[in-house]
Amino acid sequence: MNTFVLFVDMLSFADLTVRHSDDVGSLVATYTSSQPSNALADDIWRSQQPPLARRFYGFHHCLHTAVNGVQKRGGAAIVFSDSAFLALSSPADTVRTAAQLIRSFIQARVPVRMGIASGSFRILRFLSDSSGQSTVHSSQFLGSAVVGAYQAESCGIKGLRILVHPDVVSDFAGNGSGSICSLRDTPSRLAVSHEINYLYRDDGSVPSNGVISARLP
Repeated sequence: MNTFVLFVDMLSFADLTVRHSDDVGSLVATYTSSQPSNALADDIWRSQQPPLARRFYGFHHCLHTAVNGVQKRGGAAIVFSDSAFLALSSPADTVRTAAQLIRSFIQARVPVRMGIASGSFRILRFLSDSSGQSTVHSSQFLGSAVVGAYQAESCGIKGLRILVHPDVVSDFAGNGSGSICSLRDTPSRLAVSHEINYLYRDDGSVPSNGVISARLP
């Protein structure tokens, strides 16, 4: 059975890390803080933390909520430093998760781009070994849905988008995913033709959280 995979990639994180490499220390302090998670989020999003810490923590804070939802639906999630793969069984759940997640990223002022595809998805093994000064972490997973979701996100279209792989456009049409729409831009690496319009909920209403007026610096 095919799995729908959503690939999430934080934009410009490499450049931000290089420009603000001295902020890594503040990130460590943030993760060891005794403050409640919501209080930390409030501090970070009010710009009381350095840019790198604010962006990194905001990314993982938003992902945490989405991952909880994926787990409740029997899906899987693999999270890295500045990216993640979320695997779900239905197109409607995938679109709903993607739209809710990107709206939360915009509110947190975290720029991301996403890709959606379907196909095979297998988690084979996760390893973690730490001994003295040596630490090894291994994430062994693969599948055509993983490749397709990455290809859709990196097709060459710029901006904060949820891009749909050409092979799965028909899966979303007529499956309660009325927010899918045609692209006006032409990608340079993959013939992606559709994206998810995340400004609208499944029922066609506009979210009341002010996301339409949100602007990133």
